[in-house]
Amino acid sequence: MTNNQTTSEEFQRAYSYTIRILSKRDYSIHKLSQKLKERGFDQVTIDTVIDELVVKKFVNEENYAESKIKGWMQKGHSQDLISQKLELENIYVDDIFIQSVFDEYKISEDSQLKQLVEKKCRSIKSKEMLDFNFKKKLIRYLMSKGHSFDLAQQAIDSYIRRLDEEEIEHY
Repeated sequence: MTNNQTTSEEFQRAYSYTIRILSKRDYSIHKLSQKLKERGFDQVTIDTVIDELVVKKFVNEENYAESKIKGWMQKGHSQDLISQKLELENIYVDDIFIQSVFDEYKISEDSQLKQLVEKKCRSIKSKEMLDFNFKKKLIRYLMSKGHSFDLAQQAIDSYIRRLDEEEIEHY
């Protein structure tokens, strides 16, 4: 067996593996490289397989980044946190790209905060929300999603004002 046949067989095994895992879900180029390395493939084979996948459009970093942004955006993550998470996956997009995805779905940081506060406070009355410990816990939750302390506090105060107005209207 020649070295060329071995390389060809190695390529075929690596290529088949990546097609199989890509059929289940999308991966970034970086994650595919990691998976192939874990399987013991050499860097030349990994680069060749990934180049082939990119040429055949089985892997598209921009589409992958957009789908990740959408998912995190729906979970209420801020644009800054999303940018950090993408960088952890070795995906580098500019803030304008992230903003364009938010704009496409007409989602702003204010609307995210409003939705997150409403979700956490569905069964809570406005008087209960004035409890200092509950408010601190809610602020920590919003900050864990990447939102600033000031904006989190404003969103909570706005929600309490709306609740108070609704309670007044019911009397």
